[in-house]
Amino acid sequence: MPEKLSAGYYLTNFVYFLDFVSERYERILNVAEKSFFNEFRALSQDAQRLYVRLYSRKGPLFRTDKLSYEDISDIAIAVAELIERGFVDCGTDCSTNDILALCTRVELLHLHEVNKGISGSILTKVELLAALAEFLEDLKCKQLQHQLRFTLIQPTHLDKLRVYSLLFFGNLHQDMTDFVLHELGITPFESYEIDHEARFFDDRELLEQTLALYDLSELSRKIIDSGEKKMLLTLCESLPDRNPDLGFRYDRIVNRIARQLERYKCFAEAFELYQHSGSVPARERAARLLHKMGFSDAAAEACQEIFSSPWDEAEYEFAVKFMRQILDKDHPLQSTLPRISSRVQTDELALNPKDDYSVESLVCEWAEEQGFSAYHVENDLFPGLFGLAFWDIIFSPVRGAFFNPFQRAPADLFHSRFVDARAGGFADRFAYIKDHDRLASTVIKHYRSKHGIANRFVHWKGLSEELLELALSRIPTTNLVLVFERMMSDFRNNLSGFPDLILFSDHTYQLVEVKGPGDRLQMNQQRWFRFFREKNIPAMVVNVSYPLQ
Repeated sequence: MPEKLSAGYYLTNFVYFLDFVSERYERILNVAEKSFFNEFRALSQDAQRLYVRLYSRKGPLFRTDKLSYEDISDIAIAVAELIERGFVDCGTDCSTNDILALCTRVELLHLHEVNKGISGSILTKVELLAALAEFLEDLKCKQLQHQLRFTLIQPTHLDKLRVYSLLFFGNLHQDMTDFVLHELGITPFESYEIDHEARFFDDRELLEQTLALYDLSELSRKIIDSGEKKMLLTLCESLPDRNPDLGFRYDRIVNRIARQLERYKCFAEAFELYQHSGSVPARERAARLLHKMGFSDAAAEACQEIFSSPWDEAEYEFAVKFMRQILDKDHPLQSTLPRISSRVQTDELALNPKDDYSVESLVCEWAEEQGFSAYHVENDLFPGLFGLAFWDIIFSPVRGAFFNPFQRAPADLFHSRFVDARAGGFADRFAYIKDHDRLASTVIKHYRSKHGIANRFVHWKGLSEELLELALSRIPTTNLVLVFERMMSDFRNNLSGFPDLILFSDHTYQLVEVKGPGDRLQMNQQRWFRFFREKNIPAMVVNVSYPLQ
């Protein structure tokens, strides 16, 4: 791991970021976005460095008197150049509250005395902000800045950089931080082959629709948080049509809005909205609403549709259970519905609570006292074993899987085509690892050679070589293969819900889900336990109680 980054590393990364997008998406970028790239390259090095610094920091407003960077020779000249070239402005559209938030307490005291004519020395900074906010509401920002005698700037062109980020990362939650984490070795990424012929976005329209969905998602959250029912109903009227290429993004927003409408008792509106969603739990919620509104026959028909063609295992189970609940006992369909058992092996354990000890830690300590080797693994162990056993296949060069150097997994991981596109590799590896020694050598080889490299399946902090060797020596290979196959059937839902602990004795192992007082199994945990019971994989629930003190 390098001790420090090279001088100007952030500018080098930013230029690479711009070059990468400009080259690959030249056909998609509009005139303004292309011009931004060219105009940025025409800035002096100091101005470029300052702009990137501002873009990478939390803003958007900055005080010029607080800017200090050793690698920028003259901040004032760089600021002047950025203002002249239109890469920053003086915060003309900011609010007085934005400016006040950047003030020191001494500066706020000065403002208080100038504008109210009395001393505010006994007030805290929070009290000063509250006192000034309303009083200065009508004061123009330029007038306020003049009274404070400092200059504010904020970077411009952020809308263009938002486009560049989406084209580079394929999302808006990653940012330039990944460059730094990779270079420092904190989160290095795999050196996979990037498909230079494929693109995350093939046309401008899809890009625009994706950006619009990000805006819609943010707006829907704000309206829901505000509690404004009328605004939410108005938003429903302006929702765009569903694009299948962006289905999951769209469905998450629609499902979120519809669920909130349910809470407002707007059942008809929520039901109508669920009809536009193609992802769980839309059909489940719609069936429940039909029953709630008194349309039991229609609810049963909706459940039959789910039962016949479920989107996932959870939806199938809902349909079976809900149909059994809402149909008359003598209805002919009752006899055709499968029984879904919820029986789980359980044990009761009374333990004395300890400060700073979780309930899982208490059971681990108890198990160690009984002679077991106990590990708190939860969702780390089995997904980690899968990621290590199939590492090279996960990162194999499949067309359209990798678009940039900072992916923790292929872009198609949660699509059904993920397994199909690598069917030959998976089949060969499964045949190879049926031999215990081959499985163990593959896992340990990748653990050592890939340690720390980002992988969606592998949470390095939760895995040690000691744990892996114990797991590989105690868990039969047939059991691991069965778990791997179930995960592969639905990665989106089956990478979680694993038991909290694994206990090892001399020759066996036991999976243990720990539940404290009042806690119970979640639905995805119930499905895993049902699977464990069907496949004779040792798993149990330990209910912990605390004796009266």
